[in-house]
Amino acid sequence: AAKILREGYRCTRRGRVPAHRNREGAVRAFRRNHRSRPPILLQAQVPPGVSTTPHKDGIKLETKQLAPRYLSTDVRAHTTSPYSSSTLPVPYLPSARAASVF
Repeated sequence: AAKILREGYRCTRRGRVPAHRNREGAVRAFRRNHRSRPPILLQAQVPPGVSTTPHKDGIKLETKQLAPRYLSTDVRAHTTSPYSSSTLPVPYLPSARAASVF
């Protein structure tokens, strides 16, 4: 996560950045493929000029990279239940561990 926060997120195998509109959905998406590792979530702001497209139960950001200025840590990612009902107005990237970073 530190490298992504420092250098930004760049897709290497995807054409769009996977994201979710809330923490709980991001945790569920991560756990579909990574059941044994705890999620590390990054909060993302959608940059100007980048659109979003619904995808499965999440969204895709129509860009291949996000600059570091649009990313921040989610300090509550390890302590929030994936079943709580809070929603936030900004998308969440899936776990940094699942990201394809340069």
